[in-house]
Amino acid sequence: MPEYINSHAIQSTKLSEQATVHFDQGVETRENADSYIKVTVFLATVLLLTALSQRFKTSGPRITVVGIAFVLLVISLYWVVTFPRA
Repeated sequence: MPEYINSHAIQSTKLSEQATVHFDQGVETRENADSYIKVTVFLATVLLLTALSQRFKTSGPRITVVGIAFVLLVISLYWVVTFPRA
């Protein structure tokens, strides 16, 4: 019967499209959250390296560790500035 239209099939298609949109938004939000967590770990590493550098008595290793911490800080700040805002 070609004139028969199943209303549940039409509603099912609409709901499936809405679910796909919501799922894609959820995936994008999760990826943004993962990026912010990565930056948080980098910033925690900067704090750790800064505290660790104070334990060295000589200036050579101290400057090296602080230099590495500074590079990680610059990378983290770049990521924070370039991340999409909600």
